[in-house]
Parts: sequence; C-alpha cells; structure tokens
Amino acid sequence: SIWETWWRMLRRPDRFRVLDSATLVAADAPTTDDYKARYGHIASGERASVAPPAITPLEVRDACSTATVVVQRVFGDGGVVDQVAALADRTLEQADPWVLASARARLEEIAELSRQLREEDIFGILDTGGAPD
Repeated sequence: SIWETWWRMLRRPDRFRVLDSATLVAADAPTTDDYKARYGHIASGERASVAPPAITPLEVRDACSTATVVVQRVFGDGGVVDQVAALADRTLEQADPWVLASARARLEEIAELSRQLREEDIFGILDTGGAPD
C-alpha cells in the first residue's frame, strides 16, 4: 500500500507522525483566521467555497509563457530530463537512491499534473468557443 511504501522510505520513522489536516482548521488550532477561512472545507470534506481570484488574460498568457520556457529547458531536446535519461545505468546505480526516488516521484507527479491540466483546465478554456485575438 502507499502507507507501507511511505513508511519504508522514511529515514527516521520514529520522528514521523500522522496528522489529520482537519485539526489545522479547528477553532482552537494555532493557524490564522485567514488560513481557517481558506481551508476550513478540509474538515467537512467539501470543496473550497472561497471564490478564486479574478485572472486577467495577460496573467494567463504570462503563465503560459513562463511554463513554456521552464518546460522547454527541463523537457526539451537536450534538456535536463534528456540528460538524465541518457546517463549510463552504472551512473544511475551510483546515484543517491533518495535523490533517484525523489526525481522519479516528481517526474510522475509532473506527468499526472500535465494530464490533469490538459483534461480539466485547458479543454475548459478551449471549449469556450472564442477565437484567438
């Protein structure tokens, strides 16, 4: 299970405690009122009721530009991911196993986030039917 895997990965399992995140939004929690207002839905299991901030078209385009630059540097031809993928097995075998595990987890997370962005957000934007300016 995921919990068994998590416990095996911990260097010092005696220093790790499971915390129910709902306790962070309880009335007597040491978190700020702003935090409790923003994340209070955690305790009820509901979706956040706080409206998202207004985003301008320029902010969306800026986010697209920044993401494009970063993704090209990391995932483009000759980027960091290509360089790691091209390493010899021996080199990877000699690398710190914690670094490899972290890199693998983050790459899997990026792949999942990219899939979700494509399916949920981008298609939602494209389906508005508007033509490019």
